[in-house]
Amino acid sequence: MVTLHKSLPKGRIQKLFKKSPTDEEIRLMSKVLGAYLGEVIRRNKGGEWASNEQFDALGLYFGDDKWVFPVAKVHKRLMNGEEDNVFSFYQIAMNDF
Repeated sequence: MVTLHKSLPKGRIQKLFKKSPTDEEIRLMSKVLGAYLGEVIRRNKGGEWASNEQFDALGLYFGDDKWVFPVAKVHKRLMNGEEDNVFSFYQIAMNDF
């Protein structure tokens, strides 16, 4: 994920000299890596994949209106960098549910 995030252009000049992933490539990688992350959480902690109508997003539902959204988290990580740490997200999901 670090490599993909670093390949995103940071300014106008870099866009001219460096090919970056397309929006579609980022979306696809978010789905693939987010699905993997979600399955790791589901297999270790439970929950079930479901569609959340309020957020119009796919996530893991743990009952009592408790959700995690691994695909969205991975997308944020790819776009924002280390500040959206996926390992911290995993630890919180494992401890809070």
